Amino acid sequence: MPKVGVTPNIVTYNTLIDGYCLSENVDKALYLFSLMYQNGVAPNVITCNTLVHYFCNKGLIDQAKKLLVQILDDNNAANVITTTIFIDGHCQTGDLKQGLELWNEMLNKGIRVDRIAYNVLIHGFSLVQKTKLAYIYVSDMFKRGFPPDIVTFNTLIGGHFKEGEIDEALDLHGKMTLFNVVPDHISYRLLIRGLYLHDYKFRGFQCIRKMLSDQMVPEPLMWNLVINGYARCGETYHATMLTSMMVACGVLPNTYTYNALILAEVNSGRVAQAINLKEVMIARGQFPDVVTYNLLIRATCNIGYTSHAQKLLREMLNQGYKPDFITHTELIRGHCLNGEMEKAEDILRKLELTSHFTFDHVPFQIIIKHYCKMRKLAEAYEIYKKMVSKGLVGSYSLYHSLSAELRNRGYHQEAIQVYDKMVSVVLQECEGVG
Repeated sequence: MPKVGVTPNIVTYNTLIDGYCLSENVDKALYLFSLMYQNGVAPNVITCNTLVHYFCNKGLIDQAKKLLVQILDDNNAANVITTTIFIDGHCQTGDLKQGLELWNEMLNKGIRVDRIAYNVLIHGFSLVQKTKLAYIYVSDMFKRGFPPDIVTFNTLIGGHFKEGEIDEALDLHGKMTLFNVVPDHISYRLLIRGLYLHDYKFRGFQCIRKMLSDQMVPEPLMWNLVINGYARCGETYHATMLTSMMVACGVLPNTYTYNALILAEVNSGRVAQAINLKEVMIARGQFPDVVTYNLLIRATCNIGYTSHAQKLLREMLNQGYKPDFITHTELIRGHCLNGEMEKAEDILRKLELTSHFTFDHVPFQIIIKHYCKMRKLAEAYEIYKKMVSKGLVGSYSLYHSLSAELRNRGYHQEAIQVYDKMVSVVLQECEGVG
């Protein structure tokens, strides 16, 4: 611009700095900021707020504070927006105490707070799961002439669900219209997700129906959560009926939807129908993923069809998917159910040699329990020792079963070791609860 005789002003600089921050190019934003001083253009509060907001969003609050000191002087003090950005930055990093100190400091300076500032602070309480304390500031909002808006309600509803307060969340959602606040897609998404996580599938279906009656088409995530809720209980009819409603509303099922339907069939014991659904989804342009194959491998292993499970594994590999820890665990379970213990141990050995998997006790536990059922205590105890050597902790039932079998077969020393481990596990769990 200077080359053609045009000197950029404060608006030009602020616009460019904002653009660079939005595109994650903060180096160029800071370079422009330095040019402002060189060209005799003094940064203002908008410049400050743009850069401070970027740094606070990244959790770089100290850098933001240094920048604030550099930009602002006594005649150009931080305004409510600047302070709100800092409060939000502290809240996002879990430092609610520092956020409240800034809030009180702002009030003491006589800075008039706005609805946005209140919503930021209320969100801070929600983030640290202290939603009930947030109502102190909701009450204060009323006193200052700021009734809660859609952001306030959504924040509180999300906070209640996060803390397991289902009735409070539902009650608050029901009161929104009393304050002339109409629930939006975010409100319903929070509601449906919260109900799904706490296994209130029928309430989730009611939310879908309410949205449709209000001329709102639920997004795919909402349909999928409710469908999956029914699927987990093996309620194939309701899961399929919801999918039909979804299609009728112009929302196409995706891989997640088909995985939920496959889960419903698997949980209903209809393995052939589950396998057929994989072919249906491919025919309709949706491709199976690792979850799809894991569901089908589990289903075929549960009925002892390990040869078909191996076929699915090969298909999975041919499609370019890498089997994960769950895949191998289900194959171990299938081989154990068929009494193919050598094959199960072979998979376990391969798992042990693979460094990128996060290990847990489940595959060890499956093999140990099956060896106990087969009265092969020496083999069971060898696998148990492997599990212990890796620092893994099994379930109470594992220790109880193994110690009982060892004692009954005369392995008294080994039984005492396993029993002592069981006692220490129980004590640790009690301490965790306390």
